[in-house]
Amino acid sequence: MKTILLFFALAFAYSYIQAQNYTEQWILCDTPTSQFNISTDDCTLDSSGQILIVAELAASIGANSSVVLSKCSKSGQGLWQKSLPAHSSLNTNGAFSDNYYYTRSHVAADKEGNVFITFPHYENNDRNAIIAKYSPAGNLLWKKTFDGTAALDDDLPQKILIDKNGNATIAGITNFNNSEHGIFLVKYNAQGNELWRKYIRRTPGPNVHGKLLGCIVNDAVLDDAGNVYVTGDSYNSFDKKVQDLLVAKYTTTGDSAWEKILTSGQGDKYEESGIKIKFYKAGQAIYIGGSLIYVSQIQDFILKLKISDGSEIWRYSTNEHYLQAMDADNAGNVVFSGRCQCLQNSLNTSKVSSQGLLLWTQIIKDSRDLSGDPISVITDKFNNVFVQKFYVYHAGGQIFKYAPQGALLSRIDIDTTSSGAYNNFDWGTAPILLDNELNLYAVNSNYVGIKYGCV
Repeated sequence: MKTILLFFALAFAYSYIQAQNYTEQWILCDTPTSQFNISTDDCTLDSSGQILIVAELAASIGANSSVVLSKCSKSGQGLWQKSLPAHSSLNTNGAFSDNYYYTRSHVAADKEGNVFITFPHYENNDRNAIIAKYSPAGNLLWKKTFDGTAALDDDLPQKILIDKNGNATIAGITNFNNSEHGIFLVKYNAQGNELWRKYIRRTPGPNVHGKLLGCIVNDAVLDDAGNVYVTGDSYNSFDKKVQDLLVAKYTTTGDSAWEKILTSGQGDKYEESGIKIKFYKAGQAIYIGGSLIYVSQIQDFILKLKISDGSEIWRYSTNEHYLQAMDADNAGNVVFSGRCQCLQNSLNTSKVSSQGLLLWTQIIKDSRDLSGDPISVITDKFNNVFVQKFYVYHAGGQIFKYAPQGALLSRIDIDTTSSGAYNNFDWGTAPILLDNELNLYAVNSNYVGIKYGCV
């Protein structure tokens, strides 16, 4: 069957005005000629400030899908677009379906403007990780398939990282004997040659889905030297088969530097999870944002660890969030955001100092009483904070800007309740972006097949 590959996204750029206000500058519309399911997974800026977007497409829920990579200019013009078959199924959230976790496509760029993507490819009951590199002009330079430890295992990429030499490291989830999950790391040089691959394995225990689960990766980051750090979840029998936070460091040559299993110390009934990880250059440290869950009780925490040996410097905990996004500013302060536990349908954003002390908390109640989650948090060179929120059961979203001291400076509402250009507008999962001139970009998608015209 011939598959038609089409993609469209709306990208909003806002100009930076007196460190406070943003005004809409342009809207990019690549309009489809038919109805397609679309999920914008990731976006980034290349070295010249041009926008790279990767999305998943399928004719309908359960149909074969494709991954589409697009490049847009600073002025909002489409430059080129590439598509690759994924042959998987989309679930109702637009993610590649899996019974135990979601995996999405990812995009990154090197200092020369070359573009890297990774995504899961499904064929003959086998999921493998695809890694591809394109030139700045959109020419395919190389494409690799990572197939892990067994013929019918699942190798699902979760993050792609590019170092200063143009090497690409992919962190993902694999399984052993089609049951026990683990973490894979694979590194390619700029020419596409595999340099090394490593696996992280833990003694498995049963998870809530009734399948053996050893460990999984949720996020990864590089330091300036090219060492890679991963964080995620680990089930192991030494802690009575409960979930603990996993964090590990591997050197540029693929050697294990250290691995830590961290617990809250509150007992085996609590599940700890490492969700986000950031590198703080000046402090030679990493920050991990995580959550601790027991039945309906949720507590979030920030960990600061030494990169040399993974030892804990400090820990900050709060029961006000359900942490989903995090960033560190130039001073080493950590900003994190999540759905508020204390006030329904509210967004809670907090800032913690580089010493682990709470600086401020902002709770914003949605004026329309709509439930929503933060997709991303970023900070600019002035340490202003931007939080991107999307609505869970309603199209649309918001962007909030806070001063370094916590004052709300501005708010951008994408009003989708009335008819018009933004009707049935959906965020996808792509993060907001800031370029060197402090222009703000929010790349969004619509996967319900509504046709848009350029506004």
